[in-house]
Amino acid sequence: MVANAPRVERMFATDQVCDLQQSLLTTVLRFGPSPGRVITGLELMKELAHTMGAAHYDEDLSSFMDVMHNLRASDTDQAVTFMCQTADTLASLSEWVLSELKKRNIIG
Repeated sequence: MVANAPRVERMFATDQVCDLQQSLLTTVLRFGPSPGRVITGLELMKELAHTMGAAHYDEDLSSFMDVMHNLRASDTDQAVTFMCQTADTLASLSEWVLSELKKRNIIG
């Protein structure tokens, strides 16, 4: 479980309701004391797309990606966990939007 990955259900006492776009701008990993070097969720997604995506593969990962890939929980790394949690959140929000549109007779 990545603490700063967006999610629909509250899991930690410090969780707060926020906009999805805003949550992706929060820090996922910090090197050194504050302010230090940081990477946000959105930057992590971009870096994954540029280094591990189907259209482009780059063996030179940033130090952030090295750390995220080496931090393991169960059978996967934190970069994959972050992306899966984000995708799950997007799917849940999309289903909610569609149900609201149907309920309000905006779509059939």
